[in-house]
Amino acid sequence: MRSQHHLKSVSGKLMAQRTNIRQNREASRMRLQNLIRLASEIAGELDALQLSGIPVEFLPINEGIDFFEEVRGFEILLIKQAMKCTGGSQVKAADLLSLNPTTLNSKIKAYKIGYGRS
Repeated sequence: MRSQHHLKSVSGKLMAQRTNIRQNREASRMRLQNLIRLASEIAGELDALQLSGIPVEFLPINEGIDFFEEVRGFEILLIKQAMKCTGGSQVKAADLLSLNPTTLNSKIKAYKIGYGRS
């Protein structure tokens, strides 16, 4: 009788783990889709810049660049694009970028990124 109860307990735990795996897989799939959509929108923005006559090319690394300034600029671009995609929702933008909302909020404050809903 005891082993039968133990078997049911283990079976229940396995079912719960299976459900968690499915949910995590679905959440990961949705994040990936969001990132793909975001990358596509960024590519569209770059195309628009090229069409407007502003050259978009790789940085001349052989001349030296400020790595951290370039990363900062890219982070700002990603954050602004995510905020645009979500209508200004930091929670949704954080999810798109696979960040914690508090991390995104901290970056928005540090970079002084303003976002008006227009």
